[in-house]
Amino acid sequence: MGGRPAAQRADASWTTPVGATFSTIREGDSARFVVRISDEMVRQFVELTGDRTPVHTDPEFARETVFEGLIVHGMLENALFSRLVGMDLTGGNGFCISQQTRFLLPIRPNTEVTVQGRVRSKSEAMRTVTIETQVLNGDGQVAVEGSVVAMMLK
Repeated sequence: MGGRPAAQRADASWTTPVGATFSTIREGDSARFVVRISDEMVRQFVELTGDRTPVHTDPEFARETVFEGLIVHGMLENALFSRLVGMDLTGGNGFCISQQTRFLLPIRPNTEVTVQGRVRSKSEAMRTVTIETQVLNGDGQVAVEGSVVAMMLK
């Protein structure tokens, strides 16, 4: 990633650019990490948000829907971009100021997903970077896609 130093995290599935700044981030820089969206994560999301929609929480109800089973909240999937943008691509020096997301395929609880992003462009005037984002399901298919505009703190 552009020759910047990286600190390996304990989970060994991603590296973070240490002290990334607007001047060191380059178009084409990318990052990815793998995470299992567990039943516990879904339960915590329900507790945090109060979203108890039955397609996410009631197996009997969910079996009778077009999804034929429980699916993960789209906003939980979307929340994974916070780590990607705030830590993995900006090393803690960037934050999301706008986001666009499309949910293409459902993700089931206890699925291992890949969250990835690539810097598409930079705006010198605003000190922002635009990042293309994706969540790939367990089969490597794009389940969520979109973009984030992140403002750099340094």
